[in-house]
Amino acid sequence: MPDESERRKDTQTPHQVAVRDNIKNWKITLTVGGGGGLEAVRKGWHSVEVPAVGSAIVRKHHSVDTTDINPNALVIFNDTITADQRTAVFRAAADALNDFELQRNVPGGSVSEDGWRVSLKMTTRRREISVSARELSDVRDAGEDFTRLIQEINKFLPAKAAIRLD
Repeated sequence: MPDESERRKDTQTPHQVAVRDNIKNWKITLTVGGGGGLEAVRKGWHSVEVPAVGSAIVRKHHSVDTTDINPNALVIFNDTITADQRTAVFRAAADALNDFELQRNVPGGSVSEDGWRVSLKMTTRRREISVSARELSDVRDAGEDFTRLIQEINKFLPAKAAIRLD
């Protein structure tokens, strides 16, 4: 007969982020950048903040450090979005977090600054979950759910300010 800890292991399921009706304390932060080094300066990269309440903000940055969300970057969108748009963005973000797969490291353990990088963080009052992927040939390599998340965000952005997928 298995002991208590073994029985508990068998019945536990992994934690999944679920979007329910009560999302009043949620916030997602997404960064999407192509290229490395000076290419990030030349082409720029995007940061997106979508809180459960208030305005969604999308910024275009031109800096080498794609982890530093500079509040002085060019704001390309700062407005409220509909409840349906907000729910669609949160569902896509939850799916991207739930279905994220870790990939093997580059042989030899070297890290290149080339390729696309994406980072997604979802927070509530007490919890935070985040994932990042780098060295992608394009954003679609981060997974279908990241692609869907960016497409949902692009729906409320002006057409010429849309986040590129390649």
